[in-house]
Amino acid sequence: MIRFPQFVYANNGTALQQGNTFNVVKALVASQLLAPNVGITPQFVSNYYFSNKAWSDYNGLIVVLRKRLSQGVQMDFNYTYSHSIDNFSGVANSVGNPFNNAQAVLCDVTNLNTCKGNSEFDLTHQITGDIIYDLPFGKGRSFGRNASRWLNELIGGWQVSSVYTWHTGFAFPVQDGVNTVSFGSTGYPIFNGGSSDIGVGLHPDPSGNGSIQLFSNPAAALSAFSAPTGLQTGTRDELRGPHFSNVDLALVKNFPLWNEKYRLQFRTEAYNAFNHPNFALPSSININGTNFGQITSTSSISGDQSARVLQFALRFDF
Repeated sequence: MIRFPQFVYANNGTALQQGNTFNVVKALVASQLLAPNVGITPQFVSNYYFSNKAWSDYNGLIVVLRKRLSQGVQMDFNYTYSHSIDNFSGVANSVGNPFNNAQAVLCDVTNLNTCKGNSEFDLTHQITGDIIYDLPFGKGRSFGRNASRWLNELIGGWQVSSVYTWHTGFAFPVQDGVNTVSFGSTGYPIFNGGSSDIGVGLHPDPSGNGSIQLFSNPAAALSAFSAPTGLQTGTRDELRGPHFSNVDLALVKNFPLWNEKYRLQFRTEAYNAFNHPNFALPSSININGTNFGQITSTSSISGDQSARVLQFALRFDF
């Protein structure tokens, strides 16, 4: 005769410690200690239900400062202060199994407000700026106004430009691998700490494996969360990744030819000109993992490229 409580505790220690009620019920059904119609779907591994329960809300303040072209200089400065909120940020109707994208499944089908949180594409502050400057050298300019044709070919026609981009980190969720309210999405851990506990401060991870640690105090960040139990689930997307910054530079030389209708231009462009690393989100966001908060990759500047890129071009206008 099987003693039910003893059997449950003896065979589901990890799941019970994590509060993973789904796996406990699944194991009991597999052991035929629960009837097939109790706890989980009897016929299928999963049932899909599509609906229009998703929603999002965005508010933003946009500031634009612009200097129109004068004295060979034009500039733009753009600042956005914004906040985007939704109940999930993935695309649920993508091709294939929707559970392949866990964030496309509502975190609590019984209480949609539980899923309310920062959008995973939310950026609180964004700054972009650009400048184009025609250097004041050459014929008719401030320096070398009366330069000969050959001297003008050397010192005239130079232009520098730059684009600067900066924004705060993306929001992202913390996970625990515990199913409490949905088969397709794990319940979020319960946040019991304060904002200082999850403060961002990039530094080499103490493990010595060469990774970067996101949190200023990893121990405090980890202890700020506890696993959900029963039908609990925590809030989503309360964490923030590292900020992003990048500078692109370009140097241009225009060569006037024998007729004003023709021009030869040589361009040198540097993307991520200062070879500044921008780090991606942590590779592990599970509080039960040994590498919680560790970052092992950089975010790309253009396509798959994260390091500095130099580009040269020769252009003929006619």
